[in-house]
Amino acid sequence: EKWRNQTDLSSPELLSAALTDLESLQAQHGGGGNELYALAVARITDQTDPALTSQEAQAAKTSSDRELTVSFFERSLAAISKENQTLLLEHSLLAKWRGYLLEQFAAAPHVLDEARETLLTKLGEPARTAWDRLAEKVVSKEMVTLTVAGTPTPVPFPALSNFLDHTDKATRDQAAGLISEKVAEWEPLAEAEMNALLSYCQTRDETRLFERPESSRHIGDGIATSSVDALVKAVQSNFATSHLLYTLKAKALGLPHLAYHERLLSLGTSTRTWSFDEACDYVLTVAEKLSPTYHKHVSHLLSGGFVDALPKKGKRGGAACYHWLQRQPTYLFVNFTGRTDDVLTLAHELGHAVHNLLAADQQGQLTFGTSLATAEVASTFLEGAVRAQLLHDSTPEERIALRAEALDDDISTIHRQIACYQFEQWLHTTYRAGGYLTAEQINTAFREHMARYMGDAVQQDPGTERWWVTWRHIRRPFYVYSYASGQLLSKLLLRDIAEDPASITAIEQLFAAGISDTPEALFAKLGHDLHDSSTWERGLERIATECAALAADIDAR
Repeated sequence: EKWRNQTDLSSPELLSAALTDLESLQAQHGGGGNELYALAVARITDQTDPALTSQEAQAAKTSSDRELTVSFFERSLAAISKENQTLLLEHSLLAKWRGYLLEQFAAAPHVLDEARETLLTKLGEPARTAWDRLAEKVVSKEMVTLTVAGTPTPVPFPALSNFLDHTDKATRDQAAGLISEKVAEWEPLAEAEMNALLSYCQTRDETRLFERPESSRHIGDGIATSSVDALVKAVQSNFATSHLLYTLKAKALGLPHLAYHERLLSLGTSTRTWSFDEACDYVLTVAEKLSPTYHKHVSHLLSGGFVDALPKKGKRGGAACYHWLQRQPTYLFVNFTGRTDDVLTLAHELGHAVHNLLAADQQGQLTFGTSLATAEVASTFLEGAVRAQLLHDSTPEERIALRAEALDDDISTIHRQIACYQFEQWLHTTYRAGGYLTAEQINTAFREHMARYMGDAVQQDPGTERWWVTWRHIRRPFYVYSYASGQLLSKLLLRDIAEDPASITAIEQLFAAGISDTPEALFAKLGHDLHDSSTWERGLERIATECAALAADIDAR
Protein backbone atom coordinates (compact mmCIF):
# COMPACT_ATOMS: atom_id res chain seq x y z
CA GLU A 1 0.00 0.00 0.00
CA LYS A 2 2.92 2.32 0.72
CA TRP A 3 4.12 2.20 -2.90
CA ARG A 4 0.99 1.36 -4.89
CA ASN A 5 0.25 4.93 -5.92
CA GLN A 6 3.88 6.00 -6.33
CA THR A 7 4.06 5.62 -10.09
CA ASP A 8 7.17 7.76 -10.72
CA LEU A 9 10.25 5.89 -9.51
CA SER A 10 12.81 7.75 -11.63
CA SER A 11 14.47 9.28 -8.55
CA PRO A 12 17.44 7.13 -7.36
CA GLU A 13 16.65 7.96 -3.73
CA LEU A 14 13.00 7.01 -4.07
CA LEU A 15 13.74 3.84 -6.01
CA SER A 16 16.37 2.81 -3.46
CA ALA A 17 13.83 3.15 -0.65
CA ALA A 18 11.23 1.16 -2.60
CA LEU A 19 13.69 -1.64 -3.40
CA THR A 20 14.75 -1.82 0.23
CA ASP A 21 11.12 -2.40 1.22
CA LEU A 22 10.55 -4.90 -1.58
CA GLU A 23 13.67 -6.88 -0.68
CA SER A 24 12.61 -7.04 2.96
CA LEU A 25 9.15 -8.27 1.97
CA GLN A 26 10.50 -10.89 -0.45
CA ALA A 27 13.12 -12.07 2.06
CA GLN A 28 10.32 -12.94 4.48
CA HIS A 29 7.43 -14.01 2.27
CA GLY A 30 8.76 -14.53 -1.28
CA GLY A 31 8.00 -17.90 -2.82
CA GLY A 32 5.49 -18.64 -0.07
CA GLY A 33 7.96 -17.97 2.75
CA ASN A 34 8.83 -20.62 5.31
CA GLU A 35 5.36 -22.18 5.16
CA LEU A 36 5.41 -23.27 1.50
CA TYR A 37 9.13 -24.14 1.69
CA ALA A 38 8.53 -26.45 4.67
CA LEU A 39 5.63 -28.17 2.90
CA ALA A 40 7.56 -28.58 -0.35
CA VAL A 41 10.53 -30.09 1.49
CA ALA A 42 8.25 -32.42 3.47
CA ARG A 43 6.55 -33.58 0.27
CA ILE A 44 9.87 -34.81 -1.16
CA THR A 45 10.13 -37.47 1.51
CA ASP A 46 6.39 -38.26 1.60
CA GLN A 47 4.63 -38.28 -1.77
CA THR A 48 1.78 -40.43 -0.50
CA ASP A 49 0.13 -38.18 2.11
CA PRO A 50 -2.96 -36.56 0.48
CA ALA A 51 -3.31 -34.05 3.35
CA LEU A 52 0.24 -32.83 2.76
CA THR A 53 -0.39 -32.57 -0.97
CA SER A 54 -3.54 -30.53 -0.30
CA GLN A 55 -1.76 -28.22 2.14
CA GLU A 56 1.03 -27.58 -0.36
CA ALA A 57 -1.48 -26.75 -3.10
CA GLN A 58 -3.31 -24.32 -0.78
CA ALA A 59 -0.06 -22.66 0.26
CA ALA A 60 1.02 -22.34 -3.38
CA LYS A 61 -2.31 -20.67 -4.25
CA THR A 62 -1.90 -18.25 -1.32
CA SER A 63 1.64 -17.45 -2.43
CA SER A 64 0.54 -16.81 -6.02
CA ASP A 65 -2.25 -14.52 -4.86
CA ARG A 66 0.19 -12.61 -2.64
CA GLU A 67 2.60 -12.10 -5.51
CA LEU A 68 -0.20 -10.58 -7.57
CA THR A 69 -0.76 -7.93 -4.89
CA VAL A 70 2.73 -6.51 -5.50
CA SER A 71 2.77 -6.94 -9.28
CA PHE A 72 1.99 -3.22 -9.61
CA PHE A 73 5.64 -2.55 -8.77
CA GLU A 74 6.76 -4.17 -12.04
CA ARG A 75 4.44 -1.82 -13.92
CA SER A 76 5.90 1.16 -12.04
CA LEU A 77 9.39 0.09 -13.06
CA ALA A 78 8.25 -0.51 -16.64
CA ALA A 79 6.97 3.08 -16.79
CA ILE A 80 10.49 4.50 -16.27
CA SER A 81 11.80 5.98 -19.53
CA LYS A 82 14.72 4.37 -21.37
CA GLU A 83 16.85 7.42 -20.67
CA ASN A 84 16.19 7.25 -16.93
CA GLN A 85 16.71 3.48 -16.91
CA THR A 86 20.26 4.01 -18.15
CA LEU A 87 20.95 6.63 -15.48
CA LEU A 88 19.50 4.49 -12.70
CA LEU A 89 21.55 1.44 -13.71
CA GLU A 90 24.74 3.45 -13.26
CA HIS A 91 23.79 5.14 -9.97
CA SER A 92 25.80 4.11 -6.89
CA LEU A 93 22.70 4.02 -4.66
CA LEU A 94 21.25 1.24 -6.81
CA ALA A 95 24.41 -0.77 -7.55
CA LYS A 96 23.43 -3.71 -5.32
CA TRP A 97 20.19 -4.17 -7.31
CA ARG A 98 21.69 -3.78 -10.79
CA GLY A 99 20.94 -7.38 -11.80
CA TYR A 100 17.33 -7.13 -10.64
CA LEU A 101 16.83 -3.84 -12.48
CA LEU A 102 18.40 -5.18 -15.67
CA GLU A 103 15.90 -8.04 -15.63
CA GLN A 104 12.94 -5.74 -14.96
CA PHE A 105 13.95 -3.21 -17.61
CA ALA A 106 14.42 -5.96 -20.21
CA ALA A 107 10.88 -7.16 -19.52
CA ALA A 108 9.43 -3.63 -19.42
CA PRO A 109 8.25 -3.45 -23.08
CA HIS A 110 6.13 -6.57 -22.45
CA VAL A 111 4.49 -5.56 -19.16
CA LEU A 112 0.71 -5.05 -19.41
CA ASP A 113 -1.92 -3.21 -17.41
CA GLU A 114 -3.07 -4.75 -14.11
CA ALA A 115 -6.22 -6.39 -15.47
CA ARG A 116 -4.47 -8.14 -18.34
CA GLU A 117 -1.49 -9.11 -16.17
CA THR A 118 -3.83 -10.73 -13.66
CA LEU A 119 -5.75 -12.51 -16.40
CA LEU A 120 -2.63 -13.90 -18.11
CA THR A 121 -1.19 -15.02 -14.79
CA LYS A 122 -4.35 -16.89 -13.85
CA LEU A 123 -4.72 -18.43 -17.31
CA GLY A 124 -1.06 -19.34 -17.49
CA GLU A 125 -1.03 -21.49 -14.39
CA PRO A 126 -3.42 -24.17 -15.69
CA ALA A 127 -1.75 -24.01 -19.12
CA ARG A 128 1.60 -24.85 -17.52
CA THR A 129 0.40 -27.50 -15.11
CA ALA A 130 -2.27 -29.32 -17.14
CA TRP A 131 0.07 -32.01 -18.46
CA ASP A 132 1.75 -32.46 -15.08
CA ARG A 133 -1.66 -33.16 -13.54
CA LEU A 134 -2.52 -35.59 -16.32
CA ALA A 135 0.88 -37.26 -15.99
CA GLU A 136 0.43 -37.62 -12.26
CA LYS A 137 -3.09 -39.03 -12.52
CA VAL A 138 -2.67 -41.23 -15.59
CA VAL A 139 0.92 -41.77 -16.67
CA SER A 140 2.60 -42.16 -13.28
CA LYS A 141 -0.07 -44.57 -11.99
CA GLU A 142 -0.22 -46.78 -15.07
CA MET A 143 0.99 -50.33 -14.40
CA VAL A 144 2.32 -52.66 -17.10
CA THR A 145 3.54 -56.25 -17.02
CA LEU A 146 7.17 -56.80 -18.01
CA THR A 147 8.62 -60.29 -18.24
CA VAL A 148 12.04 -60.33 -16.58
CA ALA A 149 14.06 -63.56 -16.54
CA GLY A 150 10.91 -65.47 -17.47
CA THR A 151 8.83 -63.97 -14.66
CA PRO A 152 5.92 -61.57 -15.41
CA THR A 153 6.53 -58.53 -13.22
CA PRO A 154 4.15 -55.58 -12.58
CA VAL A 155 6.06 -52.34 -13.27
CA PRO A 156 4.88 -48.70 -13.00
CA PHE A 157 5.08 -47.05 -16.41
CA PRO A 158 7.72 -44.44 -15.36
CA ALA A 159 10.00 -47.28 -14.21
CA LEU A 160 10.08 -48.85 -17.69
CA SER A 161 12.92 -46.52 -18.65
CA ASN A 162 15.08 -48.30 -16.06
CA PHE A 163 14.97 -51.42 -18.23
CA LEU A 164 16.03 -49.77 -21.50
CA ASP A 165 19.70 -50.48 -20.78
CA HIS A 166 19.11 -53.97 -19.35
CA THR A 167 21.83 -56.48 -20.18
CA ASP A 168 19.23 -58.79 -21.72
CA LYS A 169 18.21 -57.50 -25.15
CA ALA A 170 14.79 -59.18 -25.03
CA THR A 171 14.01 -57.38 -21.78
CA ARG A 172 15.03 -53.95 -23.02
CA ASP A 173 13.24 -54.44 -26.35
CA GLN A 174 10.11 -55.49 -24.47
CA ALA A 175 10.30 -52.40 -22.23
CA ALA A 176 10.66 -50.15 -25.27
CA GLY A 177 7.71 -51.86 -26.94
CA LEU A 178 5.53 -51.30 -23.88
CA ILE A 179 6.48 -47.60 -23.84
CA SER A 180 5.53 -47.29 -27.52
CA GLU A 181 2.20 -49.05 -26.91
CA LYS A 182 1.27 -46.76 -24.03
CA VAL A 183 2.26 -43.49 -25.70
CA ALA A 184 0.22 -44.56 -28.73
CA GLU A 185 -2.80 -44.86 -26.39
CA TRP A 186 -2.16 -41.41 -24.93
CA GLU A 187 -1.33 -39.76 -28.25
CA PRO A 188 -4.83 -38.28 -28.87
CA LEU A 189 -4.79 -36.67 -25.41
CA ALA A 190 -1.27 -35.37 -25.92
CA GLU A 191 -2.16 -33.95 -29.36
CA ALA A 192 -5.04 -31.92 -27.93
CA GLU A 193 -3.02 -30.87 -24.88
CA MET A 194 -0.02 -29.78 -26.98
CA ASN A 195 -2.17 -27.68 -29.28
CA ALA A 196 -3.83 -26.05 -26.26
CA LEU A 197 -0.39 -25.14 -24.91
CA LEU A 198 0.75 -23.80 -28.28
CA SER A 199 -2.42 -21.72 -28.51
CA TYR A 200 -1.89 -20.25 -25.03
CA CYS A 201 1.74 -19.40 -25.80
CA GLN A 202 0.77 -17.70 -29.05
CA THR A 203 -1.91 -15.63 -27.30
CA ARG A 204 0.47 -14.66 -24.50
CA ASP A 205 3.27 -13.70 -26.89
CA GLU A 206 1.01 -11.69 -29.19
CA THR A 207 -0.47 -9.89 -26.18
CA ARG A 208 2.95 -9.11 -24.73
CA LEU A 209 4.48 -8.28 -28.15
CA PHE A 210 7.29 -10.83 -27.99
CA GLU A 211 9.22 -11.11 -31.24
CA ARG A 212 9.89 -14.86 -31.17
CA PRO A 213 8.35 -17.85 -29.40
CA GLU A 214 11.58 -18.16 -27.37
CA SER A 215 11.71 -14.49 -26.33
CA SER A 216 9.65 -14.92 -23.16
CA ARG A 217 11.97 -17.67 -21.91
CA HIS A 218 15.17 -15.75 -22.67
CA ILE A 219 13.98 -12.50 -21.09
CA GLY A 220 12.76 -14.36 -18.02
CA ASP A 221 16.14 -16.08 -17.71
CA GLY A 222 18.07 -12.85 -18.14
CA ILE A 223 20.05 -14.12 -21.13
CA ALA A 224 20.28 -12.57 -24.58
CA THR A 225 18.65 -14.44 -27.45
CA SER A 226 21.88 -13.96 -29.39
CA SER A 227 23.73 -16.01 -26.75
CA VAL A 228 21.25 -18.89 -26.98
CA ASP A 229 21.35 -18.71 -30.79
CA ALA A 230 25.16 -18.97 -30.61
CA LEU A 231 24.83 -22.01 -28.34
CA VAL A 232 22.34 -23.73 -30.68
CA LYS A 233 24.51 -23.01 -33.73
CA ALA A 234 27.64 -24.40 -32.06
CA VAL A 235 25.97 -27.61 -30.87
CA GLN A 236 24.20 -28.29 -34.16
CA SER A 237 27.50 -27.90 -36.01
CA ASN A 238 28.98 -30.52 -33.65
CA PHE A 239 26.35 -33.24 -34.08
CA ALA A 240 29.18 -35.27 -35.68
CA THR A 241 30.45 -35.97 -32.14
CA SER A 242 27.19 -37.61 -31.07
CA HIS A 243 27.16 -39.57 -34.35
CA LEU A 244 30.69 -40.81 -33.57
CA LEU A 245 29.82 -41.82 -30.01
CA TYR A 246 26.91 -43.98 -31.13
CA THR A 247 29.03 -45.52 -33.89
CA LEU A 248 31.71 -46.38 -31.32
CA LYS A 249 29.16 -47.89 -28.96
CA ALA A 250 27.60 -50.06 -31.65
CA LYS A 251 31.07 -51.25 -32.66
CA ALA A 252 32.14 -51.98 -29.05
CA LEU A 253 28.92 -53.90 -28.39
CA GLY A 254 29.18 -55.88 -31.62
CA LEU A 255 25.90 -54.52 -32.98
CA PRO A 256 25.23 -53.37 -36.58
CA HIS A 257 23.38 -50.39 -35.10
CA LEU A 258 21.78 -49.25 -31.86
CA ALA A 259 18.03 -49.32 -31.45
CA TYR A 260 16.55 -45.94 -30.46
CA HIS A 261 16.27 -47.09 -26.85
CA GLU A 262 19.79 -48.57 -26.75
CA ARG A 263 21.71 -45.29 -26.88
CA LEU A 264 22.59 -45.48 -23.19
CA LEU A 265 23.77 -49.08 -23.16
CA SER A 266 26.75 -49.47 -20.86
CA LEU A 267 30.19 -50.44 -22.13
CA GLY A 268 30.88 -52.03 -18.75
CA THR A 269 30.18 -51.11 -15.15
CA SER A 270 32.23 -50.42 -12.08
CA THR A 271 32.01 -53.28 -9.63
CA ARG A 272 32.80 -51.03 -6.69
CA THR A 273 30.14 -50.57 -4.05
CA TRP A 274 30.32 -47.40 -1.95
CA SER A 275 29.08 -46.71 1.53
CA PHE A 276 27.58 -43.27 1.96
CA ASP A 277 30.48 -42.26 4.22
CA GLU A 278 32.98 -43.35 1.57
CA ALA A 279 31.16 -41.30 -1.05
CA CYS A 280 31.16 -38.24 1.22
CA ASP A 281 34.89 -38.61 1.92
CA TYR A 282 35.67 -38.95 -1.80
CA VAL A 283 33.73 -35.83 -2.78
CA LEU A 284 35.21 -33.94 0.17
CA THR A 285 38.74 -34.84 -0.96
CA VAL A 286 38.03 -33.47 -4.45
CA ALA A 287 36.53 -30.31 -2.92
CA GLU A 288 39.69 -29.84 -0.84
CA LYS A 289 41.80 -30.02 -4.01
CA LEU A 290 39.67 -27.29 -5.56
CA SER A 291 39.98 -24.78 -2.72
CA PRO A 292 39.65 -24.23 1.05
CA THR A 293 36.30 -22.53 0.40
CA TYR A 294 34.89 -25.55 -1.41
CA HIS A 295 36.16 -27.85 1.32
CA LYS A 296 34.57 -25.71 4.04
CA HIS A 297 31.13 -25.58 2.40
CA VAL A 298 31.02 -29.25 1.37
CA SER A 299 32.11 -30.29 4.87
CA HIS A 300 29.41 -28.08 6.41
CA LEU A 301 26.68 -29.60 4.22
CA LEU A 302 27.73 -33.21 4.74
CA SER A 303 28.19 -32.97 8.49
CA GLY A 304 25.38 -30.56 9.37
CA GLY A 305 22.32 -32.70 8.71
CA PHE A 306 21.40 -31.07 5.37
CA VAL A 307 21.42 -34.28 3.28
CA ASP A 308 18.57 -36.81 3.17
CA ALA A 309 20.52 -39.67 1.63
CA LEU A 310 18.71 -43.00 1.65
CA PRO A 311 15.74 -44.30 -0.36
CA LYS A 312 12.54 -44.83 1.57
CA LYS A 313 8.91 -45.58 0.82
CA GLY A 314 7.07 -42.49 -0.37
CA LYS A 315 10.22 -40.50 -1.09
CA ARG A 316 10.51 -38.86 -4.50
CA GLY A 317 12.86 -40.60 -6.91
CA GLY A 318 16.00 -39.03 -8.29
CA ALA A 319 17.82 -36.21 -6.56
CA ALA A 320 17.31 -32.52 -5.81
CA CYS A 321 18.89 -29.53 -4.13
CA TYR A 322 16.22 -27.37 -2.49
CA HIS A 323 16.64 -23.68 -1.81
CA TRP A 324 14.23 -20.79 -2.12
CA LEU A 325 15.06 -17.76 -0.04
CA GLN A 326 18.49 -16.42 0.82
CA ARG A 327 17.92 -16.80 4.57
CA GLN A 328 16.63 -20.38 4.38
CA PRO A 329 18.87 -23.45 4.70
CA THR A 330 19.70 -25.51 1.63
CA TYR A 331 18.65 -29.17 1.70
CA LEU A 332 19.85 -32.02 -0.49
CA PHE A 333 17.83 -35.13 -1.35
CA VAL A 334 19.41 -38.17 -2.98
CA ASN A 335 18.54 -41.86 -3.16
CA PHE A 336 21.93 -43.35 -2.44
CA THR A 337 22.31 -47.07 -3.22
CA GLY A 338 26.09 -47.40 -3.32
CA ARG A 339 26.74 -47.14 -7.06
CA THR A 340 29.45 -44.96 -8.58
CA ASP A 341 26.65 -43.02 -10.31
CA ASP A 342 25.30 -42.16 -6.84
CA VAL A 343 28.66 -40.62 -5.92
CA LEU A 344 28.45 -38.39 -8.99
CA THR A 345 24.83 -37.48 -8.19
CA LEU A 346 25.86 -36.49 -4.67
CA ALA A 347 28.63 -34.30 -6.11
CA HIS A 348 26.15 -32.71 -8.54
CA GLU A 349 23.69 -31.72 -5.81
CA LEU A 350 26.51 -30.52 -3.54
CA GLY A 351 27.65 -28.30 -6.41
CA HIS A 352 24.24 -26.64 -6.44
CA ALA A 353 24.37 -26.22 -2.67
CA VAL A 354 27.84 -24.63 -2.65
CA HIS A 355 26.59 -22.20 -5.28
CA ASN A 356 23.68 -21.28 -3.00
CA LEU A 357 25.93 -20.74 0.01
CA LEU A 358 28.38 -18.57 -1.93
CA ALA A 359 25.57 -16.39 -3.34
CA ALA A 360 23.68 -16.19 -0.04
CA ASP A 361 26.83 -14.84 1.61
CA GLN A 362 27.22 -11.92 -0.81
CA GLN A 363 23.79 -11.14 -2.28
CA GLY A 364 20.49 -9.73 -1.09
CA GLN A 365 17.20 -11.50 -1.80
CA LEU A 366 16.58 -9.70 -5.10
CA THR A 367 19.94 -10.82 -6.56
CA PHE A 368 20.23 -14.20 -4.82
CA GLY A 369 19.87 -17.22 -7.08
CA THR A 370 20.93 -17.84 -10.64
CA SER A 371 19.69 -17.47 -14.18
CA LEU A 372 18.19 -20.67 -15.57
CA ALA A 373 20.79 -20.36 -18.33
CA THR A 374 23.56 -20.95 -15.77
CA ALA A 375 21.68 -22.90 -13.09
CA GLU A 376 23.48 -26.17 -13.89
CA VAL A 377 27.01 -24.74 -14.10
CA ALA A 378 28.07 -25.10 -10.45
CA SER A 379 26.49 -28.55 -10.14
CA THR A 380 28.13 -30.02 -13.24
CA PHE A 381 31.40 -28.26 -12.33
CA LEU A 382 31.80 -30.18 -9.07
CA GLU A 383 30.41 -33.34 -10.65
CA GLY A 384 32.95 -32.98 -13.47
CA ALA A 385 35.81 -32.55 -11.00
CA VAL A 386 34.77 -35.73 -9.16
CA ARG A 387 34.37 -37.62 -12.45
CA ALA A 388 37.89 -36.58 -13.50
CA GLN A 389 39.24 -37.94 -10.22
CA LEU A 390 37.34 -41.20 -10.71
CA LEU A 391 38.85 -41.56 -14.18
CA HIS A 392 42.30 -40.93 -12.73
CA ASP A 393 41.76 -43.63 -10.08
CA SER A 394 40.20 -46.23 -12.42
CA THR A 395 41.56 -49.36 -14.07
CA PRO A 396 41.72 -49.44 -17.92
CA GLU A 397 38.48 -51.46 -18.07
CA GLU A 398 36.69 -49.21 -15.60
CA ARG A 399 37.91 -46.18 -17.54
CA ILE A 400 36.07 -47.32 -20.69
CA ALA A 401 32.81 -47.59 -18.74
CA LEU A 402 33.31 -44.27 -16.94
CA ARG A 403 34.30 -42.42 -20.09
CA ALA A 404 31.34 -43.84 -22.03
CA GLU A 405 28.94 -42.93 -19.22
CA ALA A 406 30.33 -39.39 -19.13
CA LEU A 407 29.90 -39.05 -22.88
CA ASP A 408 26.36 -40.45 -22.68
CA ASP A 409 25.60 -37.76 -20.12
CA ASP A 410 27.19 -35.02 -22.24
CA ILE A 411 25.37 -36.03 -25.42
CA SER A 412 22.03 -36.45 -23.64
CA THR A 413 22.41 -33.12 -21.84
CA ILE A 414 23.76 -31.06 -24.72
CA HIS A 415 23.13 -32.52 -28.17
CA ARG A 416 19.80 -34.19 -27.35
CA GLN A 417 18.45 -31.16 -25.53
CA ILE A 418 19.39 -28.80 -28.36
CA ALA A 419 17.71 -31.17 -30.82
CA CYS A 420 14.63 -30.98 -28.57
CA TYR A 421 14.91 -27.17 -28.43
CA GLN A 422 14.89 -27.06 -32.24
CA PHE A 423 11.90 -29.41 -32.25
CA GLU A 424 10.11 -26.94 -29.95
CA GLN A 425 11.00 -24.10 -32.32
CA TRP A 426 9.37 -26.10 -35.10
CA LEU A 427 6.26 -26.74 -32.98
CA HIS A 428 5.65 -23.10 -32.10
CA THR A 429 6.54 -21.51 -35.46
CA THR A 430 4.59 -24.10 -37.48
CA TYR A 431 1.53 -23.75 -35.26
CA ARG A 432 1.62 -19.96 -35.60
CA ALA A 433 1.93 -20.20 -39.36
CA GLY A 434 -0.77 -22.77 -40.01
CA GLY A 435 -2.79 -23.57 -36.92
CA TYR A 436 -3.64 -26.93 -35.37
CA LEU A 437 -0.95 -29.62 -35.59
CA THR A 438 -1.96 -33.24 -36.00
CA ALA A 439 -0.18 -35.99 -34.11
CA GLU A 440 1.20 -37.26 -37.44
CA GLN A 441 2.83 -33.87 -38.11
CA ILE A 442 4.31 -33.73 -34.63
CA ASN A 443 5.54 -37.33 -34.85
CA THR A 444 7.29 -36.71 -38.17
CA ALA A 445 9.01 -33.59 -36.92
CA PHE A 446 10.08 -35.28 -33.69
CA ARG A 447 11.64 -38.20 -35.58
CA GLU A 448 13.51 -35.85 -37.93
CA HIS A 449 14.98 -33.78 -35.10
CA MET A 450 16.05 -36.80 -33.07
CA ALA A 451 17.63 -38.45 -36.13
CA ARG A 452 19.74 -35.35 -36.82
CA TYR A 453 21.67 -35.59 -33.58
CA MET A 454 21.73 -39.42 -33.37
CA GLY A 455 23.06 -40.12 -36.87
CA ASP A 456 23.00 -43.33 -38.89
CA ALA A 457 24.27 -45.57 -36.07
CA VAL A 458 20.94 -45.26 -34.25
CA GLN A 459 17.80 -46.76 -35.74
CA GLN A 460 14.60 -44.72 -35.53
CA ASP A 461 12.41 -47.65 -34.55
CA PRO A 462 8.66 -47.63 -35.32
CA GLY A 463 6.71 -46.21 -32.39
CA THR A 464 9.54 -44.05 -31.02
CA GLU A 465 8.30 -41.10 -33.08
CA ARG A 466 5.60 -40.77 -30.38
CA TRP A 467 7.96 -40.64 -27.42
CA TRP A 468 7.52 -36.87 -27.23
CA VAL A 469 4.16 -37.64 -25.63
CA THR A 470 5.70 -38.17 -22.18
CA TRP A 471 8.61 -35.69 -22.51
CA ARG A 472 7.51 -33.33 -19.75
CA HIS A 473 10.08 -30.60 -20.37
CA ILE A 474 8.47 -29.47 -23.62
CA ARG A 475 5.46 -28.44 -21.51
CA ARG A 476 7.81 -25.75 -20.11
CA PRO A 477 8.58 -24.17 -23.48
CA PHE A 478 12.26 -23.78 -24.40
CA TYR A 479 13.45 -24.78 -20.94
CA VAL A 480 15.76 -27.49 -22.26
CA TYR A 481 18.45 -25.16 -23.67
CA SER A 482 19.53 -24.51 -20.08
CA TYR A 483 20.77 -28.07 -19.65
CA ALA A 484 23.12 -27.61 -22.59
CA SER A 485 24.28 -24.13 -21.57
CA GLY A 486 25.00 -25.23 -18.01
CA GLN A 487 26.93 -28.34 -19.03
CA LEU A 488 29.04 -26.52 -21.63
CA LEU A 489 29.83 -23.57 -19.38
CA SER A 490 30.98 -25.90 -16.62
CA LYS A 491 33.33 -27.54 -19.13
CA LEU A 492 34.82 -24.12 -19.85
CA LEU A 493 35.41 -23.59 -16.13
CA LEU A 494 36.97 -27.05 -15.74
CA ARG A 495 39.24 -26.18 -18.66
CA ASP A 496 40.15 -22.93 -16.90
CA ILE A 497 41.27 -24.64 -13.69
CA ALA A 498 43.12 -27.33 -15.65
CA GLU A 499 45.16 -24.58 -17.29
CA ASP A 500 45.42 -22.44 -14.14
CA PRO A 501 44.33 -23.85 -10.76
CA ALA A 502 44.35 -20.32 -9.32
CA SER A 503 41.34 -19.47 -11.50
CA ILE A 504 39.16 -21.20 -8.87
CA THR A 505 39.05 -17.85 -7.06
CA ALA A 506 37.40 -16.15 -10.04
CA ILE A 507 35.04 -19.12 -10.43
CA GLU A 508 33.94 -18.83 -6.80
CA GLN A 509 33.34 -15.10 -7.36
CA LEU A 510 31.22 -15.99 -10.38
CA PHE A 511 29.02 -18.27 -8.27
CA ALA A 512 28.87 -15.73 -5.43
CA ALA A 513 27.63 -13.08 -7.88
CA GLY A 514 24.19 -14.71 -8.09
CA ILE A 515 22.08 -12.68 -10.52
CA SER A 516 23.77 -9.37 -9.74
CA ASP A 517 24.44 -9.02 -13.48
CA THR A 518 23.64 -10.81 -16.73
CA PRO A 519 25.22 -14.20 -17.50
CA GLU A 520 27.07 -12.52 -20.37
CA ALA A 521 28.61 -9.86 -18.10
CA LEU A 522 29.55 -12.35 -15.38
CA PHE A 523 31.26 -14.78 -17.75
CA ALA A 524 32.97 -11.95 -19.63
CA LYS A 525 34.97 -11.33 -16.43
CA LEU A 526 36.46 -14.80 -16.94
CA GLY A 527 37.18 -14.12 -20.59
CA HIS A 528 34.21 -16.00 -22.09
CA ASP A 529 31.98 -14.25 -24.64
CA LEU A 530 28.60 -16.02 -24.64
CA HIS A 531 27.47 -14.18 -27.77
CA ASP A 532 30.21 -15.94 -29.75
CA SER A 533 29.67 -19.49 -31.02
CA SER A 534 33.40 -20.18 -30.69
CA THR A 535 33.05 -19.87 -26.90
CA TRP A 536 30.54 -22.71 -26.82
CA GLU A 537 32.66 -24.66 -29.31
CA ARG A 538 35.57 -24.64 -26.83
CA GLY A 539 33.38 -26.57 -24.42
CA LEU A 540 32.35 -28.93 -27.21
CA GLU A 541 36.01 -29.55 -28.04
CA ARG A 542 36.42 -31.22 -24.63
CA ILE A 543 33.64 -33.66 -25.53
CA ALA A 544 35.22 -34.43 -28.90
CA THR A 545 38.56 -35.05 -27.17
CA GLU A 546 36.94 -37.46 -24.72
CA CYS A 547 35.22 -39.25 -27.61
CA ALA A 548 38.59 -39.72 -29.32
CA ALA A 549 40.03 -41.02 -26.03
CA LEU A 550 37.19 -43.53 -25.76
CA ALA A 551 37.90 -44.73 -29.31
CA ALA A 552 41.55 -45.27 -28.35
CA ASP A 553 40.56 -47.13 -25.17
CA ILE A 554 38.21 -49.41 -27.14
CA ASP A 555 40.88 -50.16 -29.73
CA ALA A 556 43.40 -50.90 -26.97
CA ARG A 557 40.94 -53.34 -25.39
